[in-house]
Amino acid sequence: MGIGINDLKFLMACKSNGYLQGLQAICDIGASQLYLEGEAQILENFANAFERKEIIRLSESDKLKLSNNGYFRDLWAKIGYFYISIDTSCEAGAINLDLNFDEIPAKLQEKFQLVINCGTTEHVANQIQAFKIIHDLTAVEGLMYHNVPFQGYQTHGLINYTPKFFWMLCRSNNYEFLDFSIHCAKNEKLHPDILLSIEQTKNKWENINFQTTTSGIRVLLRKKNTNCFVPPFDGHVEGALNKTPLRYNEIFKK
Repeated sequence: MGIGINDLKFLMACKSNGYLQGLQAICDIGASQLYLEGEAQILENFANAFERKEIIRLSESDKLKLSNNGYFRDLWAKIGYFYISIDTSCEAGAINLDLNFDEIPAKLQEKFQLVINCGTTEHVANQIQAFKIIHDLTAVEGLMYHNVPFQGYQTHGLINYTPKFFWMLCRSNNYEFLDFSIHCAKNEKLHPDILLSIEQTKNKWENINFQTTTSGIRVLLRKKNTNCFVPPFDGHVEGALNKTPLRYNEIFKK
């Protein structure tokens, strides 16, 4: 799980656009580390964007520590916000919850004005439970920030996402769709492990130089009510924000 330069810039833009008014508590899905490509100055920019009382000056040792794959937790702590992360590894003080099966403790229910999912849920087989946990953590009017694989990432995780997944997620749960983008990184030939599997099964491809484009999908959603979570229901793209079929909602009521 990782927070990059563009994630920090996007969160700063959310703050300047008024999306994070009243921010008090942050939950990170995964104990995220910072991957800043040597651009330590962005840490001070981020701290100042989210300051509460006065301009914050991170020391050079703070910036050095955080920019060398430091934990996102420590950056939020420096600027005085309540932050937790959820991770089966329990690293960096994370709460041990399995996104496949577990429920969140009652004390964390709807507590967080910002829930961040940067490169975590694609590693989870049980997508219904993973997104239910995110829903349950988020306060009414709180934001859910997703930055997850769109295509490529051939052996990275278990799941790649489509725009339609998030459209239907919004439709099922009446989320407000605030921001959306696709970002591309690079073209890649087939991973050696995939080529090995093809060889082992004695299949031959006409074009063994097949390539994929590694790209991600960024989505910002706002939770609008206290209704229980309803999984995305696949349907026509047209009218994607209309009501989910009534019987489907009834099945997934608590």
